[in-house]
Amino acid sequence: MHIQQSFMVGIDVSKAHLDVAVEGKRAVVRFDNDAPGRAALATAVAGAELVVVEATGGYEMAIGAVGRQYRAELIYVAKSVRLFLHQLMVISIS
Repeated sequence: MHIQQSFMVGIDVSKAHLDVAVEGKRAVVRFDNDAPGRAALATAVAGAELVVVEATGGYEMAIGAVGRQYRAELIYVAKSVRLFLHQLMVISIS
């Protein structure tokens, strides 16, 4: 029997890109902030329990469909997601 563990995702949003950090993984993955990039993001975060998204001038609004598609809880924060993830010790800030 395979039991899927839940995990959290942090997304740093810009006009052109979505930088995605997944709990337990050291690499940050970059997706284009367009329809094909958000579709790839949806596949990459499938199964996430929580998705934390940096609110950046409205560029984050299209990401809501990603969370709804996989029924993940979405939290939008105004401060840097990188700092949030650092507090969770998911990534290190250089």
